[in-house]
Parts: sequence; C-alpha cells; structure tokens
Amino acid sequence: MPQQDFFQSNLFIAIVTFVVGLVGLYLYYRRKRDEKRRIAKIVMLEIENAQTELKEAKKLILSNPDEPLPEHLYVMPSDTWSKNKHLFIENFKPTEWNALNQFYAQCQLFDEAIGHNDARFGEHEKEIRKNVHRANYEFAVEYGEKIRLASTDDEKERLRKEFKERRDAVIEMVVSPYVYIYTPLKQNEIIHTCLNNVDTDLSLNAVGQKLEKLSKTRFLFWYY
Repeated sequence: MPQQDFFQSNLFIAIVTFVVGLVGLYLYYRRKRDEKRRIAKIVMLEIENAQTELKEAKKLILSNPDEPLPEHLYVMPSDTWSKNKHLFIENFKPTEWNALNQFYAQCQLFDEAIGHNDARFGEHEKEIRKNVHRANYEFAVEYGEKIRLASTDDEKERLRKEFKERRDAVIEMVVSPYVYIYTPLKQNEIIHTCLNNVDTDLSLNAVGQKLEKLSKTRFLFWYY
C-alpha cells in the first residue's frame, strides 16, 4: 500500500530524525535558558546581600575609626558570578561587565582582609588570656605565701582583699574590648580602601536592572 510504503521510506525516516533532533535541540537550549535565568537571579541576590553588608560595614568601620574591627564581617560568602560570567558576555556592555567584575573583586578582597584580621584577632586574644592566667597564678602564689605568714586575722583579711582587687583588675582587662584592638596595618588599609571604592548601589543602576530582567525573561528557545 502507498501509505505503508511511505512510513517505511527513507523520506519518513529522515523526517522523524529531523523532528527528534529539533526536539532535542529545543530541550538543550531550554535547559541552558532556565539555568541562565536561575544564575542571574542568584547573582542579583548576592549583590543585594553584599550591598547591605557593605553599608553596615561602612557604618561600623568608617564612622568609628578608633573602634576595633568587628569579627566575621564577611560580605560575599559565595561567588556565582566569577564561575558563570561567560554565560552573560553578550548581555552586558564593557562598562557594565567591568562594574560587575570590580564589585565582586572588591568584595573578595574585603573578605580576605577580614579573614586575616579574624585570624590575628584570635591569636592576640589567646595570648592575652594566657598572660592573664599566668598573672593570676603568680598573684595567688604571692598572696598565698603572704597570708600564710601573716601574724593576725586582720592582716590575713587585708591580704585576701588586696589579692581579690588585683585579680579582678586583671580580669576586667580581659572583658574590655579595647584590650583586643589589634588590626594589622596592611589589612586595615585594604578594608578601608574597599569600603571607599566599592559601589553599594550597583543593583539600582543599569547593571542591576539588566540582571533583574535576565532573571525573569522567558527567552526564545534559540537564545542562550
């Protein structure tokens, strides 16, 4: 039969192969489209979160230069842009591309400096506590001997009171935040430079508007 012959013909096989290939191509570009939209949304969220943290850091650090640097003040815990920016080469102008790269670079530099500062802070705190314990031990040995040799109860009571006062004075130093004011000069300069140079309104300008659009746009299947 002619109809049966058609379904067994090379033309029919070629048509089926073409349709299957077209469907496969559509699914491939659809996956890339959805992944690109998802990444754009993540990048936008990273930028918005980093901006919030940077503005808070400016208040804490630039407005209070004599205060010790806060610990764990990280602004960019993840970096989706650097790993996936090749997907957006055709979407941003050179100035916008550079603005995104610069923003992430400043955030990474800031976080690295904060990490170094945190490490030094921990070392400094550990050393101070060690010295405080040593000083209190020496006080205890000194006053224990004085109290043992005291001839009257009043003298012993006076020595106990004196020991407690000296011990409490040392402990008070431990809980004072100013004891731990130690920021390596180089890291401090890097942190201040980053805060002065980074654009904390990136999500509000053309770059942010374009990312917002990319995160929502339903692309045609051939666009990726």
